[in-house]
Amino acid sequence: MKKTLVAVLAVLACSSLILTSCNKKDDDIAKAQTKAEMLTGTWYVTHYADDMNGNKSLDEDEKYLIEMDVEHMITFNPDFKGIISENIQGEEPNAIIFSWHLTNDDKDIVINRPDFKEEVITHIESLTASDFVLLDDEDASERFWIIMKKKQ
Repeated sequence: MKKTLVAVLAVLACSSLILTSCNKKDDDIAKAQTKAEMLTGTWYVTHYADDMNGNKSLDEDEKYLIEMDVEHMITFNPDFKGIISENIQGEEPNAIIFSWHLTNDDKDIVINRPDFKEEVITHIESLTASDFVLLDDEDASERFWIIMKKKQ
């Protein structure tokens, strides 16, 4: 009986070490990816939102869908260039080329477009491997969010 108990405890101890080390390794890989690397790729706009109640928070009832026949995409390339695309069904696609970089400890994205005289700075509200929310709060009285999903 004593040998069986020792064997069971040994198996439990070994399995907990293995499971713990696997989780830590996965966490380390996720942490190793920079925000610039996470941004790289094409993002589809799924919703926009306005802070209609003035509480400075993104509420579900403030989200609205883009029109069914319109597709907005933003592509961030690893060379810090990108394309903003608008595809409207039945029309020629519209594309704007821009350059980008992160600032403010990687909390903000600076976008330089050749057709704008000034750079555009937007705040990264949230960013995961598949979801991305940008906040435009340059005008203190108005907050506007762009909610996106990453193209797989």
